Amino acid sequence: MLELLVELAEPVAFALGALLFTVAGALVDLTAVSTYSGGRTTLALWLAFVGSAALYAGVFLFGAEARKRLASRNA
Repeated sequence: MLELLVELAEPVAFALGALLFTVAGALVDLTAVSTYSGGRTTLALWLAFVGSAALYAGVFLFGAEARKRLASRNA
């Protein structure tokens, strides 16, 4: 039973990391749009960069790794 939990914990951790980074990136990008509409262009560009980096990390880095680990577990 413990072996199953340990084996399942790794892909679940990657999936939760992907979810966390994706949601955080989307929220930071929305903040960037709001900041830009308020006239603070430099801060908005910085927030857009950070939000895009978080989205990339969530979707491509963590998400791809989670899919790969879940697929290898099912094979």
